[in-house]
Parts: sequence; structure tokens; C-alpha cells
Amino acid sequence: MSNTNVNQLKKIKNVGLKLLLELIEDKEAKLDHRLKAIEIILEHSAFTVPIEEHSKSDLHNGFHMESWVKLSTNRIDGKTNIYSTNDLLGFTGAIMVLFGDAENNIIHHTRVYSGGVNGVRTGDPSRDLYWNEGVPQDVVERTTKLEIIHVRNPHGRIEENLDSAIRIAEKIERLAEHIKNAMQDFGELVDL
Repeated sequence: MSNTNVNQLKKIKNVGLKLLLELIEDKEAKLDHRLKAIEIILEHSAFTVPIEEHSKSDLHNGFHMESWVKLSTNRIDGKTNIYSTNDLLGFTGAIMVLFGDAENNIIHHTRVYSGGVNGVRTGDPSRDLYWNEGVPQDVVERTTKLEIIHVRNPHGRIEENLDSAIRIAEKIERLAEHIKNAMQDFGELVDL
């Protein structure tokens, strides 16, 4: 939060406190007029300052993630770079952002966003994920900090690779059967 915003907030709070003290001290004051003035001040003092955060994580074995996030009035936007410096191995990484309040309580979190990359010599070793989601206004107003969580998320990449290998093997087997049948048909033609 900038010094200008902090000073504005202090001035608004001071005016509100002054009105409250006057309200308590002046027993003959018209209660509803003073309360309305306090309500207007508090209503106009609510403003949201965008919160931005950056995090870079080394997930070992040459697996890395880096994210930039920004919480604004009613949404959070993020860019996450997932990359591998491992020659042969790729990985799937996941990001989630936690929202914290002034008392260090976790009050909200984003969905989990994930993406996979290959090793340097086996395909594309880098990928950018761009994501955003809506955030309830009461959460935005209470949020004072964001915490970016990066983790490896293998979520079935091995199974995906094995399933792919099985599908390829089945295609090869069907092709071999077709070739065998064609060779038999050809052999029968030659024997005639």
C-alpha cells in the first residue's frame, strides 16, 4: 500500500473517530444525522488496492515454476511459467494461491491450475499458463496478502504415457496382422 493511500486511510479514520467522540460527548446531538455522516464516511473509505505477488520455485531434478499474480477489485489474474532444465525428464506442475487476512488466517484460495512440460531433448520444456478467476468482494476487502504455492503434480502423466504406448502397440499389432494377411493372400496367389 502506498504512503498516499495509507495517509488517506489515516485521515478518513481520524475524521470517523472524531465524529464518534463528538457523538458520545454531545448527548443532545441528533443521533441519526451523526450516524448517517459516519455511514457515508465509512462507505467512501472502502477502497481496494491491487495486491501483486511473485514467486519462483525450484522443485528439484531440473523442474521449475515461476508465477506472477495480481488481485484486483473482483478477480485474480495469474501467469505461471512451468519449465524443465532436465535433458530427458518433463513434469506436471500445479499452482494455487492462498488469500490471507491481517491476522494471518487463510480466508480463501484459488482453484488448482496445472500444466505439463517435456524434457529439454524430448519436446517443449517450457509452458506459460495464463489464468484468472472471480473473487468475492468480501474476500478482496479482507485480503492483505497472497501466498503462491507451487508443487509437482504428477496426476497420471505416467498413466497417460503408458496408455499412449498401449494404443500405439495396438495399432502396430493391427498393422502387423494386416501385413500378415496380405502376405498370406499374396502367397496363395503365387501358389496358383
